[in-house]
Amino acid sequence: MAEAEIIPLPLTGVNLNLILDLSHCRLWTIMTPDPTEELSILSISEDLVPSTVQTASQQVILAFDGLLSPPLVLQTNETECGGKLWPAGIVLAEYLLRNKLDEMEGKKMFVRSNVPLSIIIELGAGSGLVGLALAVGLRSTSVRSTTIHLTDGHSPLLPLLKHNIDLNTPNLRNSTSVVPILLPWGQPIPPMIPSPPDILLAADCCYLESNVPLLIATMEALMRKDTVCYFCYKRRRRADKDTIRKLSKLFEVEEIKVQTSGLRQLHTGMRGKVFLCKITSLFPSGALAV
Repeated sequence: MAEAEIIPLPLTGVNLNLILDLSHCRLWTIMTPDPTEELSILSISEDLVPSTVQTASQQVILAFDGLLSPPLVLQTNETECGGKLWPAGIVLAEYLLRNKLDEMEGKKMFVRSNVPLSIIIELGAGSGLVGLALAVGLRSTSVRSTTIHLTDGHSPLLPLLKHNIDLNTPNLRNSTSVVPILLPWGQPIPPMIPSPPDILLAADCCYLESNVPLLIATMEALMRKDTVCYFCYKRRRRADKDTIRKLSKLFEVEEIKVQTSGLRQLHTGMRGKVFLCKITSLFPSGALAV
C-alpha cells in the first residue's frame, strides 16, 4: 500500500485529513466532522474507503491518476451499505476512463460504429461513483449529447445521488446530463428510464445473494441486441461466481483482464478479487430463450 501523507489543499469549509495515493487512483478523503479531531493510525477496511474516524459522512475527491481533470467529488454515506465506495466501482470507473473515452471520442461507441453515444444506465449506483466519473470524463471528449441515468432501488440513497450530481454538475459538458432515478430490481422499468440503453453499468451489485434473481430480471428487461453491460464485482464467496454462471446462460459473458496495481496494493491481506465482465445479449431484440 502506498504511503499516506498529509497535504494541505486550498479547500474551504472542510478539513482535509489524508490523501491516499493508489498509483492508478488518487483518492483524497475529506472528513466533514469537527476539524480539530485527530486521526489515529491509518487502517484500510473491507469497504475500501480509508477511514479511521467513524463518521456518517465523508467527502472524497478522485482523480484516477490524472485521468479526471477536474477530479470527481463525492459525498458518501457510511451508514448505508450502498452509500460507501466499493472496490468494483473504483475498478470499473478507472477501466472506462482509461480504455473507453477514446472510442467515444471517435464516435465508435462501445459496441456500434458511427453512432453518437446517447443513453447510459447505471444499476445500483449508490453514491454515483461510476456514472459520475464517466460523466466528468466526457468533458475531455467531443462526444455529443449524452444522458446518464444513475439508478438505485434503495430510496434513502436518492438524496445522496442528487447531492453528488450537484457537486459535479459544474464540471460537466453542457451536452451531458445526469439523472437520478429510483429503480427497484425485479419491478417493471419506469417510463422515465429509456430502454434500451447503449451502455449498462453495474459495480458490486451481486454481493447480496437474495437480490441476484431480481438484478438479472432487470438486466433482461433493459438489454437488447446492441446493449453492452460492463459488470464488475468483487468475489467474496461462491455465490458471486454462481451469479456469473447464471448470467452466462442468458447472455454472452466475456471476462476483461484489467490492470489494477493500485487496487492490489490496497487489497494486501484482504479477501476476494475484483473481476470485470463485458455482457451482451445472445438473442435479437432482447428476446430470451424459453
